Amino acid sequence: MAERGPLLEIATPLGFIVSLSHEHWAVIQRFKHRDMSGRLAEVQLALAEPDEVRLSRRDPNTYLFYRVVGTRRFICAVTRVASGSGTLATVYETARVKQGVLVWPR
Repeated sequence: MAERGPLLEIATPLGFIVSLSHEHWAVIQRFKHRDMSGRLAEVQLALAEPDEVRLSRRDPNTYLFYRVVGTRRFICAVTRVASGSGTLATVYETARVKQGVLVWPR
């Protein structure tokens, strides 16, 4: 049976709320980025308290939230915003920050 309601709704420092459904989180953990399995708390921190946020170079409605984890590693939470609310498109761990306009320095 599918879970009702969002798994996550979190306010970002940019003034919009990001939501994540149970189903999409399952897809991220099982198929897209298995290394994110069990790391929902880190995703929440990346969205609520990022070290920096960049606007995508390709899509003006996509923001990349970065938070340092470990040594020289980041969690990157990719969000898409429409009509003032956001959804988590994906999240992954990376060694580098992508180029794009810096919109939120910590």
